[in-house]
Amino acid sequence: MKDYSNLKFKDLENMPIGNFKLSARTRNSLERVGIENFAQVITLSERDLMKIRNLGQESIKELDEVIESMNNKEIRRNMPKVKAYTIGMSDAEKEEYIKRNIDKVLDMKPRDIGISEEVCKKLERSAVNSVFKLVLCNDIKLSRFLSEEQLKEVSTILSKLNLHTEMTKSEIDDLNSAYVMFKFSENNTNKESILKSLKAEKEVLEEKLKYVDQEIKRLEKQFLKGGTSNGPQK
Repeated sequence: MKDYSNLKFKDLENMPIGNFKLSARTRNSLERVGIENFAQVITLSERDLMKIRNLGQESIKELDEVIESMNNKEIRRNMPKVKAYTIGMSDAEKEEYIKRNIDKVLDMKPRDIGISEEVCKKLERSAVNSVFKLVLCNDIKLSRFLSEEQLKEVSTILSKLNLHTEMTKSEIDDLNSAYVMFKFSENNTNKESILKSLKAEKEVLEEKLKYVDQEIKRLEKQFLKGGTSNGPQK
């Protein structure tokens, strides 16, 4: 595999797909839908790539190998975050990464966990602009602006992260507690670091639970007035 580690994202914008060692099938499939350079590939999630005709798992693996060879932070900043952080990892390693970083995952935007751009735009129009807000949504609300196929996409991607829609306060509590305990056992030789980490996690969790409480009060108020909910409001 050729070393592309010195390339910058701007370089990729000026390099045709044909400059990279790709199979004719992969190259033709990308060019057929108007993808002319590798910068465009970098910004797509796996879900977006899978929607391209004749681009299967083998082609995805082929593209990932090229991306993995671009092992520099500047390029990875332009990828969906979970893809950037886990590129080249085995399924077990990816699962361990998610376990270690569940708090960061909840704060990511939906596109950062691999949800397609079309679905992300619909979510953002309804103020669902983070994974945390997404897992709080109920399926009835989501079905108002997402098709059945798009709902399945969201469900599939969340399940890979051990998440789902309609999560309760206690479930979110458990996720964050599991993360804190994992870090506690990992750093049990440094008590000062443990205390600092626990306090930081507590602040993050309190902020998230505050948001949930506000939503519950708002919905209860609307229900008592006989109104209907249109989702989170800013």
